[in-house]
Amino acid sequence: MWEHYRKRFWGMQAVITSFAVGYYLISHRLLFPAALLFATMQLGSLLGAAWASRLKRKYQARGW
Repeated sequence: MWEHYRKRFWGMQAVITSFAVGYYLISHRLLFPAALLFATMQLGSLLGAAWASRLKRKYQARGW
């Protein structure tokens, strides 16, 4: 999982940060919802890397 996450770390951080900052600016400078969006996207990034790692292991186990 960590290899998959590490490969895409900087790109994902740039996207997550830009979305959170964009939401912060659009929402009239409400910090808590923007921080909640940032944390949710970070969690989704970790869960997505774990899921991708699981799918890769299953794909390799079948020998495709």
